[in-house]
Amino acid sequence: MSLTGSACLAIWNDVEPAREAEYNVWHTREHVPERCGVPGILEARRYIAPDRDRHRYFTLYDLRDLEVLASPPYRDLVQRPTPWSAAMRPAFQNFLREPCEILAAGGIGIGGAAATFRFGLARDAKVSAEAARRLVVSVHERLTLCAVSLGAVTAADAHPLASGIAPEMPVDGPLYLLVAEAAARDALELEQAEIVRTITDSLSATDVTAKIYDLAFVVRHPGSGPRAAGAAG
Repeated sequence: MSLTGSACLAIWNDVEPAREAEYNVWHTREHVPERCGVPGILEARRYIAPDRDRHRYFTLYDLRDLEVLASPPYRDLVQRPTPWSAAMRPAFQNFLREPCEILAAGGIGIGGAAATFRFGLARDAKVSAEAARRLVVSVHERLTLCAVSLGAVTAADAHPLASGIAPEMPVDGPLYLLVAEAAARDALELEQAEIVRTITDSLSATDVTAKIYDLAFVVRHPGSGPRAAGAAG
């Protein structure tokens, strides 16, 4: 299902191989449910790409608005982690965190797989509301896709907990994220090149990078609450 809030938080990461089994239990049993107990976090989706060596995990949070990330309940979770969460943080690798303002979205249902397309524009370029709508409609016309969402990555200093644009994709201008969903990853693998071409042709986008993930877990608000899940740690 396309995102329903006016913002989202996209996170890519890896984890130390020796702690991967523990990470998967912690992320499912504590971390994601805990986040979904925060007012304004509407839903969390946890994805995995078993074949990737970098950014093997992708988590997508559907947010009421970007202000959720500066709210006291959310900041409290980040600044006062449970013992288990505090113990897991050093195991994270290649961590990339991007808050986005949703510009356009469409579709129904939740796909069994999702592809993320990150891309930049020229320094003075900007995606208008109409251009965003046209791009989402154009991508969603691919018959194997069930949902598409387009977001503009916000500046790091606008939200203190953001990490900013990753050095792996240096761009002088604004950065955007398109998430396309399908029933299974083979459909996205077939459509990937065409979606990249559509993004490039529609917006004169540069450096489009694509990653495909399988859906592993979904939690909707309310989750287990800001601290209830911590008992597992």
